[in-house]
Amino acid sequence: MDLMEPSLATSWKRFRRRYLRPWRTVRYGDLRVHYKKHLDGGGSWFGQEYIPFLQARGMPKQQRAYEWCSGPAFIGFSLLAHDLCETLCVADINDQAVEACRRTVRTNRLSDRVSVYHSDNLKNIPASEQWDLVVGNPPF
Repeated sequence: MDLMEPSLATSWKRFRRRYLRPWRTVRYGDLRVHYKKHLDGGGSWFGQEYIPFLQARGMPKQQRAYEWCSGPAFIGFSLLAHDLCETLCVADINDQAVEACRRTVRTNRLSDRVSVYHSDNLKNIPASEQWDLVVGNPPF
């Protein structure tokens, strides 16, 4: 039986996730992608199936790709690392996922090639954004 009140237990859980759990990285080509374990909804492993799927079909390099519900953007950054897109746009509603994407952009010096948005679906994405390829691993 949990002796903490539900609100205190919830607050403690959020605090642990945000501040106590370490940042991790995974490499795709020359890119290091930052994430925390609880942010990985499978994009780091089964999301990588996009790469051989697109390569096997001879897809040419796309000018701009978008990863919807990106989390740490494992798929999008992998597309960039495998030279399947020139520029990338990623968006997520989760603050920590957005922070992970921004860390990845900073670490890899990608600010001229990657746009990161904190957005509920497409709500905060500028109407001027256009993509040639849209990928996603939506929450399930």
